[in-house]
Amino acid sequence: MVNSGKLVPDETVNTMIRASLEKPECKTGYVLDGFPRTIVQAKFLDEYVKSKGTRLDKVIVLEVPKEEIFRRAVGRRKQVNRKDDESDKSIADRLAAFLNQTMPAIDFFEDQGIVCRVDGTLTIPQVSASILGSLSMR
Repeated sequence: MVNSGKLVPDETVNTMIRASLEKPECKTGYVLDGFPRTIVQAKFLDEYVKSKGTRLDKVIVLEVPKEEIFRRAVGRRKQVNRKDDESDKSIADRLAAFLNQTMPAIDFFEDQGIVCRVDGTLTIPQVSASILGSLSMR
């Protein structure tokens, strides 16, 4: 599934996330990387945090042009032989999935006013500083 550029089913991902968030080490807070990726997952997370009497502080969106994402994925393929980047088609499918499935999830959180967009083409220290700066603003 991942090798073909498709996402893991929402039910599977939500079950795994719930199990992780129920662990004691998440009681004081957590950072989720790469989740949620769909509107179903976004609504699940929103309902989950509300059921715990908490809220999401921020949703960080790293903005990178499609061309740069493709270039980076091809570079990873050459360097570390990642299975999910093994073909141009799988990379293109993952980009299409992002546009079709993840953008609505981002819009869902945008409507809540918690999205912070960060320029993902900056250097790693600059991106880190931007993320940390956005987290310090509530």
